[in-house]
Amino acid sequence: FARRAIGGRDRGGDADVTDVLVYFAFPRKNPAKHAATLDTLRHVSNAIARAARTKPQVDKGGKDTRARTRGARGPKSPAGELHTTVVAMIDAERNEIPHPWGASIDGPAVVLFPASGKEKPRLLPFRDAESAQDLDRPSDAPTPADALAMLQRSGGRPETREAAGVAFAHMEQRTLEGAGRDTLEDEHDEL
Repeated sequence: FARRAIGGRDRGGDADVTDVLVYFAFPRKNPAKHAATLDTLRHVSNAIARAARTKPQVDKGGKDTRARTRGARGPKSPAGELHTTVVAMIDAERNEIPHPWGASIDGPAVVLFPASGKEKPRLLPFRDAESAQDLDRPSDAPTPADALAMLQRSGGRPETREAAGVAFAHMEQRTLEGAGRDTLEDEHDEL
């Protein structure tokens, strides 16, 4: 999966043109952080998809430039459009992450592997302090604002950066700030 989805220089043509946001999950070790991070990535994924679908992509001649299934390279949606951003999760407790992608992953992490720059991944840090890393608090997970800001700032494709900016501008403030994440901790306690 890592080779196919993340790729990298000389590893795979399809993944090289796609920004890949990967969550290396430790769901049994950190269930509250895991639930909050999944919630964040759900919001980010939906917002990026919505922003990408609503923007018409035409060249100077008025021709639609969105890649279609025939002859297009890269991961595709059912409509046949080329994905510029992929959000993925790997259960790092049950799967070995091959070198170089997961060599230093020893806890929950969200990493951006930008298009045309897979050899320089960007880490989206969790909000817990060094001394509190063993605590399982949903408020320590990145917020949608954190993830969208990283995609806008460090995305390898202009389409990703633009979609992240549009998603950031249109998302509700409470959602951007990760509102309701503490309820995820309460729900987990009842299980």
